Amino acid sequence: MFEYTFEQPQKIIFKENSIEDFFSHTPQKSLLIADSFFRESSIIKSFPDFQNNVLFITPGEPDVDSITRISQSIGRPVEHIYAMGGGSCIDTAKIIRLMLEQRCSLDKITITESTEHAVTLTAVPTTPATGSEVTKFAVYSKNMLKTTLIGSCLIPDTAYIDSSFTDQIPHHILTISVADALSHCTEAILSKTANDISDTLASKGISIISKYLLFPGEESKKQLIKASCIGGLCINYASVCEGHLMGHLIASLLHLPHGKSVGILLPAVIEYNRRYKNEKIKIISKIFGTTEDKCPDMVFDMLKNAGLYDNLNTQPYKNISDKITEPLWYEGSSFICSQPFEDAQKHELYSIFLNYLELIRV
Repeated sequence: MFEYTFEQPQKIIFKENSIEDFFSHTPQKSLLIADSFFRESSIIKSFPDFQNNVLFITPGEPDVDSITRISQSIGRPVEHIYAMGGGSCIDTAKIIRLMLEQRCSLDKITITESTEHAVTLTAVPTTPATGSEVTKFAVYSKNMLKTTLIGSCLIPDTAYIDSSFTDQIPHHILTISVADALSHCTEAILSKTANDISDTLASKGISIISKYLLFPGEESKKQLIKASCIGGLCINYASVCEGHLMGHLIASLLHLPHGKSVGILLPAVIEYNRRYKNEKIKIISKIFGTTEDKCPDMVFDMLKNAGLYDNLNTQPYKNISDKITEPLWYEGSSFICSQPFEDAQKHELYSIFLNYLELIRV
């Protein structure tokens, strides 16, 4: 007997050029939280009635101070929030909604499993990365450390999946973003909490990314942002595993973008699970069209060819080897990792990772 609970937005709308759907019919008491890139964008300027209801935020992971400043700047009743930007922008909007509803500061937020809200949230991702538009997670920095909020109350009500918002993404940002989505799909399969539904979705997400990552173009953007959404659903349904646990640590210590930290770790995560005979490696290697022993190197080559490891200074990673067992980062590992993830296993995974970093010098 099995029991699964699947949580996601009430609506996930896949539609190209959907901008008029929500800007031209925006109800009163609405607020748009958008990446600062859109400050001079013709998209917002084409809807003059909405321009006075926009808060632009600097791209990058939010912290306590930035979220507090944004919430304090609102100063009026809000019943509808629209978030248009990368995962960090959407995560910020998720947190702001709870602060407005609960009338409290960030540190006083109560995370619940309720999906009933006084303030609606519509999320519009502009990067094919975290899948935040469909997830129950929100990440921010507190005292320079990554903090993750988890709860059904964080799931947006509506998500628009529209590749037309990704037109201006620089190639290196696209690569980092897609590496995050690939990590979500792959780790969801390897996760101890994986199930038939999450495996099916994750397999499709990996298939899309492996087909389109190295071939930029309009069709690629359409497919990759779809894969990002799939990845978000996968981590809602099945969570992640070792790569994200250690990836958060690396990102915090070395101040890396989240997608880069989990992406560069991914080949090592696959090899680590192969060594520990995780049966799910069979699924992953089949998707990539290779054998189990060759799969980690194939993923490494794909990400390397996409530019994920370009200009990467390997020395800082060696300098933090003595810090990779800090227990702060591994809470809940027994629930999501298929094998015990003790200090010995953490060192083993990190050693495999460092071996892959040596290959980028060749």
